[in-house]
Parts: sequence; C-alpha cells; structure tokens
Amino acid sequence: MSEDLFTIKMGGVPEHFNMPIHWAKNKGIFERDGINLQWHDFASGTGAMCNALQANELDVAILLTEGAVLAIEKGNPATILQFYTDSPLYWGIHISANKDYKNAKDISDKRFAISRLGSGSHLMAKVLAAENNFTIPEANFVIINHLEGASKALPNNEADVFLWDKFMTKPLVDKGVFKKIGEIPTPWPCFVIVARNAFIEENKEALMALMGCLNEATAKFSELKNKASLIADKYDLKENDVKDWLKVVAWCNSPLLDESILENVKLTLKKAGAL
Repeated sequence: MSEDLFTIKMGGVPEHFNMPIHWAKNKGIFERDGINLQWHDFASGTGAMCNALQANELDVAILLTEGAVLAIEKGNPATILQFYTDSPLYWGIHISANKDYKNAKDISDKRFAISRLGSGSHLMAKVLAAENNFTIPEANFVIINHLEGASKALPNNEADVFLWDKFMTKPLVDKGVFKKIGEIPTPWPCFVIVARNAFIEENKEALMALMGCLNEATAKFSELKNKASLIADKYDLKENDVKDWLKVVAWCNSPLLDESILENVKLTLKKAGAL
C-alpha cells in the first residue's frame, strides 16, 4: 500500500446493500483517487457503528437513516452527508416457524429481538407498534446482537418477533427457521452516509474524494449485468432472490440531501416514542 494514500476507516453491515463498495475497492477505484479505504463489517448494525463513530474507531459509516437521525439528535457528534440509497428497506416481520401468530395484533405483547438499542430493528419495531396502536415495553426488547443471534433466539423461545431485511432473512425462512408474517418498509430512503464531525473538519479534501468514489461506485455497479450473481456469491443468497431485490432497490449517487426527508424521520420517531 502506497504511503501517499490517505487512510479512511469506514463501516457498514455485511449485507447486499454494500456490495458496490466492495466491488469498487476490488477495482482499485478508491486507491486511484488517493484513498486507502479500510472497510469494517458490523454485523451488529447501526447502533454499534454509531458507538464506533463516537469513539473515533470509524471515520465514516453507512447507517440506517432512522438510526443515524436518532443518534445525532441524541448528541452523537456526526453529520449525515448524503443518502446512500434512494429506496426503502423492506423489513420482514419474523417469528419462529413453530409459532402461529398471524399479524401485528398477535404480537403486540410479545418480546422483540433487536440487534441493540438504537438499531434499526429496535426503532422499526417502535414504528410498527405505533402504526398498529400498541406500545412495546422496554422490558420486551431482547438484545441478540445480529442476525445469527436472532436465528437462535426465536427457535429457542428467548424472543418472539424479529424485524430484519426480508431479503437477507429469506434463506432462514426457506430453511424453516423463521416464518414471515408481514413486512414494513421504511417510509424514507433506508441508508445514509455519515461521518464524525472532527473527521469532516480536518479532512475535507479526502472526504470529498471518498464521496466521489462512493457515488461513482454505486452508479457503475448499478449498470453491471452480472451484479445479481456477484451479490449472491458474496452473501450466500439465491440469485433469483437477489434479482427480485434489485427490482426494488436504487442506490443514490447524488450529493444533494433533502432535509425534508430527515425532518419526516424525526417526526415519525417522535410519534413512535423513540425521540
């Protein structure tokens, strides 16, 4: 690695949304523009990355929009730079395959598995509850850290309900570990690019180069004819399932940030009792 490259520590979930970044890294796009991108997978999701940003362990992260807004509103010294996607995330509402709950009314008093407090699985459970006129007591949230934790907690009756991206959980539904009883899309683009404020102030030129590379990566990856097979291979998904997902996903490659969308996120979180 050339000593002339500027190192940036970046994090994201080990999921299909972030494939354009891995593809661009393999193609040398970041190095071409002077960036040594050190990527860190966070299976525990947005809440863990918010903590890592605050602890200076990450410089930049791809976060769920609702989690990023909540963290910043609660004092995390970071800034949303732009949207990473233009499309929502389709959260599947999952239960153990051996349970017979049918819909949201059946789960109003159940235990919700969440990756951690402030995570998307936590906040979207609150949004789901608000939309269906019930409240989830804090004691009914069970921290399971990640998808693998949920795959053990639900069958073992340690929790009852789990909200997660329905495309990433489909293999577990197909295997009979989970049963999907519904879904709830985020009412906003699901991912944003966030940087800690001190890094923004001290490294504006490098950050601009990074953002240019990220937008180039999503634009070019979107045009690849073999992107479904690349995603399927990396994330152990069925190619046909990935093709279905690609029909509903759109990456953002515009630096323009619509503040009205973020205001809607704040309002929704307030109504759900998360803010």
